[in-house]
Amino acid sequence: MTRRHDELNRALVHGMRPVVVELAEPDPAWPAAFDAAAARLRAALGERAHRIEHIGSTAVPGLAAKPVIDVVVALDDPDDEAAYLSDLLADGYDLRVREPGHRRLRGAVGRAGGPPRP
Repeated sequence: MTRRHDELNRALVHGMRPVVVELAEPDPAWPAAFDAAAARLRAALGERAHRIEHIGSTAVPGLAAKPVIDVVVALDDPDDEAAYLSDLLADGYDLRVREPGHRRLRGAVGRAGGPPRP
């Protein structure tokens, strides 16, 4: 195994998993799906979430994209998991990546308007 694979296995909370990437035609429902995700995050985090933004290809009107709503949340210190992580886990989020200064979680509904992702 390469050094990069070792690094990935340390950062990926559940280890590496095969992924199939699917592109979808632009969906006018994506902004509303982001609004719902942002409201859910605001409810879970309150003022700890300094900023919540829609990022990635679904944030670009008219662009084909993976039908996954990507969101970035600005917190005081992502490494201080005690300050926020239990609230997100209780709300159905799944911690997927743990790196210094960065966390990646997946919501209970990973695809825009679709079923939970494995």
